Amino acid sequence: MTETSMPKPYHRSDGRWQMRYLDRATRQKRYVYGGTRDEVIEKFLRRRPIDQAPSSASVDRDSLTVAQYCERWIDRTLASSDRRASTVHSYTRLLRRRVCNDRIGRMLLVDIQPTDVEDWLIRLKAANLSADTQVTYLRCFSQVLKTAVRDNYLQRTPMEGISKPKRSTEPRAVFKKHEIQQVLDRFRGTRYWPILTLIALTGLRVGEALALQWRDVDEQSGILTVSRTLTSVGGKLALGSPKTDRGARTIPVNAAALSAVLNCVRDHDRERMVLTIGKSNDFFFRTANNTFLDPHNEAPQV
Repeated sequence: MTETSMPKPYHRSDGRWQMRYLDRATRQKRYVYGGTRDEVIEKFLRRRPIDQAPSSASVDRDSLTVAQYCERWIDRTLASSDRRASTVHSYTRLLRRRVCNDRIGRMLLVDIQPTDVEDWLIRLKAANLSADTQVTYLRCFSQVLKTAVRDNYLQRTPMEGISKPKRSTEPRAVFKKHEIQQVLDRFRGTRYWPILTLIALTGLRVGEALALQWRDVDEQSGILTVSRTLTSVGGKLALGSPKTDRGARTIPVNAAALSAVLNCVRDHDRERMVLTIGKSNDFFFRTANNTFLDPHNEAPQV
């Protein structure tokens, strides 16, 4: 056992598990005990002195923790990719919260085994995360480990043979026509009514609706063009492309219903004394200063 490697758990004849490590400060051998393999690893990771976990600035392959490599992947691989800003932000939060701050993040990268990944998935499930969310986390972490193989930190990815959580096969709940009408009636006369009505008519995502400009609509023919979406990344609003390639599309809308929505938007703008009503570069749904509405603020209502 070297000073920087993680000791292997040992199953004692009395049924307990044991790990032995070298305390750098005192140069003394230390022992931790537990009733199970997982328990003794957890105790070791909590007790392990901070100075035995090298910083990510300059560490060799055998002493690099999973959390340190995740940070390196975020700073280099993720930052240099062509992923959307919202995806970069989402992956960064995901890895730091669910990997770096988890027990698996404190393990040495070279020590990770498929069983450790399975234990990590069990903890995700215990956190009451949906199967879809677990699959997203697994896919993201898998990309990190594949990069570690590419960079010769690992010989093979411990994700091999890992079974993905089964996605729910139950049909998603869908609003019935009378339920949609009840929602619209409840918000009639508020600034949310035109947003909700437009979403009900078209199936737009909230970010897509908030990114619409007057030039995107042909009011006479009832054609709506979707080419952008509004996202909030790190507290900053940004326009981007739709979530998928099929997201850029044209949508036919009942002309009378569309006119009702647009007239309501115009009336709200007049009440707020917005002077540039209906100009092509203006957004349908905006503040009195002609700035974006935040999707994170509007989504809970919508």
